[in-house]
Amino acid sequence: MRITNIKIQNYRGIEHCNFQCSKFTCIIGENNAGKSTILSALNIFLSGAKLSNSDFYDIEKNVEIELEMEEIEESDVLRLTNEHAEKIREVIYDKKLTLLRRYKKDESPAWLHKKLMPKDDRFNITDDELKGKRGKDLESYLSSKLPEFSERFTSVDSQKKARAICEEIIKDLPIEQFVLKETPLVTGIDNSIRALLPEPIFIAAVKDFKDEVKPKESNFAKLLVILISLIQDTPALTDIVNSFDGLYKLLNREYREDGSILDDRDSHLKNVESKMHLFLKEIFPNAKVELQIDKPELKQIFANSQILVDDGIKSSIETKGDGLKRALVFAILRTYIEISKEQKNQEKNIDSLGENIKPKPQPYLFLFEEPELYLHPSAQKILFEALERLSFEKNQVIVTTHSPTFLSPTATSKGIGTFVKVKKEYPANKKPLGKVITVNVEEMTLKNAFQMICYENNAVAFFAKKVLLVEGDCDLIYIKELAKKLDESWNFDYANIPIVKMNGKSSIKRYKEFFEKFEIEVFALFDSDFMIDGFDQIEVSEQIKIKRSSMIAEIDKIIESENLKIDISKDDVKSITSKRTWKERYNRLKELVKNLQDSKNLTNLSQNEIDELNNLFIEEEQIRRRIVFNDSTRSLLYKQDILSLLREVNIFILSHGTIESYYPEGINKSTDKPTQALEAVEKIKDVIDIKSILPKIKIGDTNNCEFDLIFSKIFS
Repeated sequence: MRITNIKIQNYRGIEHCNFQCSKFTCIIGENNAGKSTILSALNIFLSGAKLSNSDFYDIEKNVEIELEMEEIEESDVLRLTNEHAEKIREVIYDKKLTLLRRYKKDESPAWLHKKLMPKDDRFNITDDELKGKRGKDLESYLSSKLPEFSERFTSVDSQKKARAICEEIIKDLPIEQFVLKETPLVTGIDNSIRALLPEPIFIAAVKDFKDEVKPKESNFAKLLVILISLIQDTPALTDIVNSFDGLYKLLNREYREDGSILDDRDSHLKNVESKMHLFLKEIFPNAKVELQIDKPELKQIFANSQILVDDGIKSSIETKGDGLKRALVFAILRTYIEISKEQKNQEKNIDSLGENIKPKPQPYLFLFEEPELYLHPSAQKILFEALERLSFEKNQVIVTTHSPTFLSPTATSKGIGTFVKVKKEYPANKKPLGKVITVNVEEMTLKNAFQMICYENNAVAFFAKKVLLVEGDCDLIYIKELAKKLDESWNFDYANIPIVKMNGKSSIKRYKEFFEKFEIEVFALFDSDFMIDGFDQIEVSEQIKIKRSSMIAEIDKIIESENLKIDISKDDVKSITSKRTWKERYNRLKELVKNLQDSKNLTNLSQNEIDELNNLFIEEEQIRRRIVFNDSTRSLLYKQDILSLLREVNIFILSHGTIESYYPEGINKSTDKPTQALEAVEKIKDVIDIKSILPKIKIGDTNNCEFDLIFSKIFS
């Protein structure tokens, strides 16, 4: 059994959210957005805790928390009492069950479930409708409600028979006539239903971890209990548990099925009860006293246990530092995982005897708020492995985090299937609220994009509202410093706008689509050659496409009319011809030598060689186009219109070529490009008026600093 979907309404900072979850779900987002609220809602739903008025986003509306569960097996149902198990089977459809808790102000929460019921409300006949009806009145009422089945109600003489007939009619309806509808949970099943659900283990990101290590009620104690529960079936502990039955009989009367009572209790206990009874009777003559003592459970004993740690001074864990306390929590979890694994291996070696289905142990839902707190980065990796293995057991894990460890390139292969991002929104005339976005990275294309982005950028952008995509290292280095120099408020770090390197324009579509799934606003900056031979990588309006085609046609006319000549550079030739491997070249050389030995003509070129020459010709044509496009002395008809339209859709094209065209003078061109970018950064720090050294673009009659237009758009 596992939870597959969660809905939360009107709880704290969440007005409404509906998201999927997997075996391992990771909740990300900025501080105070509502991540912890989601974990708290799940904990309240499963633990049965009450709400205060401050827990209502809108005090005039109900709080609702709904869980959809799938893969419910008979062994899960058997954890309930026989009576309640039978009732739950009636509402489980295709191994699925949806449970809802509705909280009203100043009232106890109500349990509901969603049941497959006929879409046509005529079939949903309630007990109140039948109340007081007998004989002909009953037959007449049902026939008027369901006239097409009137012959089935002939001579109906009791409400019980009427309900049975209605149930038979409903049972025969085709599945397409059913829909899930809310209905109250059967009376008396409220407490029993919790045995079907996973037990929550909620570890909050508290600064004062002392509250989490108190005995009895703390989650720390719960963790210890689940660890000890793994060994409670050992012979020695089994004997002790069995002895509890004897202790229970020694302390309580036995009420037998025939109505008789057996009282074999300890005489001293009887004496205590007798005196209490006599003293109460003096004031209330008709009142009786009976002592009822619950049978002790092993987990109650361990819940009162204390953990001592010797880190040079032997004392309770409560006295230790936060980091040690947090580490101990995960030491318990890792121990639980290892012992579970050992027991599984032992079970595999035992032959199955075909016994009846037995109840499965109750699974756990581990809710961790910022589990990376107080842990060194290397320890965070170990923690991640532990949580991953927890989710591979019969449990589910949901964490909130700011740690890139949970968004590493291997996160999806290590177990995380779903990312849930929470964004803080500030609607007009309403309180701030958290908006939830779900991204299921188990989908193969999303998984590949996620891994690629994480490998290259360490996942920083997943926590942002905006991101700027650039082609390479030089853009990333220079642009961040240039923005601050132009305007102190244009600080990418302070504004939490990561600059993400794509390593080539071909990745733009994949990056853009992926970040937009997290509702991150995406900006992209390209060299001018993007307008010539990379334009098909982006989706733009038909208006832009038409103007761009007209501009290319204008450029080609200029090239033809001026008979523009160029010398293709050695680097361009090398770049194209290097696409063939050394092995391919070696094999081609052998072929040419063989032809020479056989006195054959060596002028016959292979298809690969023809393709290489063709690529050189195409590249030569593209270089001519780039030269004309980058020439600021030429006034191309549609150039500035296109660049302006692209800026409106967050795509920025450097009109003067590459980022190097915007460096100050005096850069050492003999060094590598990243070094040149760093040198340019140092030089602009000393420039008083940075706009004076940057090339301008003319829009209408005005010369503009191009980066003013770009950065004002990003930081708006």
